[in-house]
Amino acid sequence: MSGPSAADVTATFNRLIALAKQTVADHPAHTTRITDSLGAAQNLIKAGSLGEAQKALTQAAALLDAVAKEGQGAGNSAMANWQSARNRVVASLRELEGKIRAMADPESDGAIILVKSIQANLAGNPATPQQMAELEQYLKTDSVITDAEAPNGFGIKIDIRSPLLDALGKLKPQPRA
Repeated sequence: MSGPSAADVTATFNRLIALAKQTVADHPAHTTRITDSLGAAQNLIKAGSLGEAQKALTQAAALLDAVAKEGQGAGNSAMANWQSARNRVVASLRELEGKIRAMADPESDGAIILVKSIQANLAGNPATPQQMAELEQYLKTDSVITDAEAPNGFGIKIDIRSPLLDALGKLKPQPRA
């Protein structure tokens, strides 16, 4: 049998749900489009049409990316870029958290707390130079991020520093010459 497995399609769906929650919070005007898109994919999964569900999820991912990139002017475009990069990082962290949680190991609670702490420290809308400086310092120096980016036994690649520092660099006010 070729095509996606139920586990793969479900994992993709769960990752997109996490991303959709943040995208809807950042762009509430698109709530209906996003929920309809993911709802259609969910119905296909329930019906067992995994190939069609995978196609619907690909379309939903494209929609989420397009909505996240929307912006008006350079400042909003930079903020949309930050939010999109942040949403991708948070989605991968939530996927990792889900895998850790699924182990049902009592000693995994510490790892879950660390993964959740990273998510909590990634401001959705850093607006002031001080917030941006604190976020940059956190991203550059926190050892928990180093640990999260290390290869894990779940095969989930976690890339935090590179995309977020790049997006933050575009968001930070540039010194005037």
